[in-house]
Amino acid sequence: MVFQKQENCDLESVLELVDDPAALCAYLFKINGKPVNLSKYQEEIVSAILYKEHSRVAVMCSTQAGKSISIALALLASSVISQHERIVNISASNKQATVIFQYVKEHLFDHPVIGSSLLAFSDDPSMKTVARLNREEISWKRNNVLRILSAEAGSPPGEGMLGFTATILVIDERASIKDEIYRKYIRRMLGSAEEDGIKKIMVEVGTPHRRGLFYDTINDPNYHKIIADCWRAVKEGRMDLKFVQEQQRILTPLEFSAFYECKPPDEGKNQVIPWTAIDAATKNNLQMPEGHQVVGIDPASGGEDLTVFTRTAHAGDMRKVLEIESWRKDDPATTVGNMLLYLQKYPTIKRFVVDWIGIGEGIMGICANNLKLKDKVQGIKGSWLPTIEKDELGPNDEVIKARRFKNMKAEIFMDLAAKFNSKIPLIQIPAHPQLINQLGSYEVGLTEKELLQMNWPGERSPDFADSLALSCIGNSQEDSYSFWKPRMG
Repeated sequence: MVFQKQENCDLESVLELVDDPAALCAYLFKINGKPVNLSKYQEEIVSAILYKEHSRVAVMCSTQAGKSISIALALLASSVISQHERIVNISASNKQATVIFQYVKEHLFDHPVIGSSLLAFSDDPSMKTVARLNREEISWKRNNVLRILSAEAGSPPGEGMLGFTATILVIDERASIKDEIYRKYIRRMLGSAEEDGIKKIMVEVGTPHRRGLFYDTINDPNYHKIIADCWRAVKEGRMDLKFVQEQQRILTPLEFSAFYECKPPDEGKNQVIPWTAIDAATKNNLQMPEGHQVVGIDPASGGEDLTVFTRTAHAGDMRKVLEIESWRKDDPATTVGNMLLYLQKYPTIKRFVVDWIGIGEGIMGICANNLKLKDKVQGIKGSWLPTIEKDELGPNDEVIKARRFKNMKAEIFMDLAAKFNSKIPLIQIPAHPQLINQLGSYEVGLTEKELLQMNWPGERSPDFADSLALSCIGNSQEDSYSFWKPRMG
């Protein structure tokens, strides 16, 4: 970085602190009226961006550990004290880019030297100056430009970043950016290693919640690594231990490991339901109180697939599989005929839950016109949105990520997994070899948008596991679930 002294006495005071990032940030920035107090790992993040000691940096930081504010302050500090820098921050989404930009705006006038460094600054440092700022280009007097872009920009996504170059490139939430966008649009911003004597640097920041190029980056010996997991954040006073422990209880091991402990997914070890839990469920002897029965139907889709009926007793949160039946015929009429026979034989059947794709479409069509079945059949499409569909606002207008699942299938299977993993026995299944193998083979992963999704590694359809999941849908409040509401057409 090239530092240039100015006649401004405030800037001279700033430059005297340039070798101490914690003191520099404390001098320039305030939070709640008090000087910023960086933790050690926040100081490392600021130093990596400010001093360019390493041309490639990978930062793995726990969610909610102060990563975004660290980036914003580093971008601002570099804009103030360096010269001839093209500073670009790329966020995974428009929303995240807005968050970073908001942090930047909030701290523009923490110290007079920051505001006076703006090219847009006038004699009246009012909010009019801030309002005129565009996150795609904030110009500074020492020939620096700060841009905060989104990887979602443009059509197709990524094209909105064309034409931009960078000497300092910070990529936020890297694992949530598609690898194709990273390869095609982002890396090209760096161009040659140096330009006009200005060293170039790329800093990739995020949680390693999925495999891909960021996973490769983490293991690349050419990258300097900064790791700030939740336990380090607790030790350095940035996170509350009770909160972390609470998150550990309510999240899946995969979610907590990726988002809080900064550990990448381990292929082959992300079972939805552990073998020990499956084995225990085959040995449970649930004493079921009076309840009702649900039949999960996974229709055959041709070839080697089977149509599978799983009849399960429900009582509160408990599930007991009573019968599993399968056959190879895939015509809708045969399946509907068997549904009528079941209803005659087992009058306590409350619902038939049908996988509503392929042959399921035909089954639902016949049932819609059958007086005995039309009020007892529920179609489910795994691709539907889960019951919790949107982010929610918290008591202080903060965004709370309510949605955890990619789709309905993920929500249904994670609810099933919770029954298997419960300390109190909640599910009993027969020692059915195909069912057991399929349950143990399902894996859970995370999407680019940090949502849980189901991964099936096999070639043949997991018809027995899917039928079981459908038969176990719901709980003691099942009628309040949106997927129980009629969706017949």
